[in-house]
Amino acid sequence: MKDKEDNVIRFKPRKKRLVAGVFLIVLILLLFFFLTGFKIKNIEVTGNEHYTEGQVKDLVLSSGYIDNRSADA
Repeated sequence: MKDKEDNVIRFKPRKKRLVAGVFLIVLILLLFFFLTGFKIKNIEVTGNEHYTEGQVKDLVLSSGYIDNRSADA
C-alpha cells in the first residue's frame, strides 16, 4: 500500500491555496468576459400576431436576461 502513496503528488497547503486562488481568478475572469462579451445586436421578429415588431424589440432589449420559452408554455 505504501507504493501507491509514493506515486501520489502531494501539494503543500500553501500551494493548494495558490492553485485554488488562480483557478478562482480565471473562473471570475471567464464569467466576466462571457457576461459582457455577448450582446444582442440584431433582432428579427417573424410570425407574431399579438405584439408589434417595435414592442418585441423593446421588450427584448430592456429586460436583459430572458429565456427562449413561449408565453403559452
